Amino acid sequence: MGRPAAVLNVRLSQLDIRRAKSSRNRIMTVESISPEQIFERLRDALKKQASERTEKRQRRHN
Repeated sequence: MGRPAAVLNVRLSQLDIRRAKSSRNRIMTVESISPEQIFERLRDALKKQASERTEKRQRRHN
């Protein structure tokens, strides 16, 4: 999806990313934006990524 700071449109200093119990999982805290804003930004980034993949697939099959 990209780098968290770029996706969320925040400075790197506003992020704290830590390893969770499993090495595959991470816990991320973000300063200065609400959970709702984080959700919206992540959702928009995922939608954009999905549409780019769909376009790429369609170009390959044409």
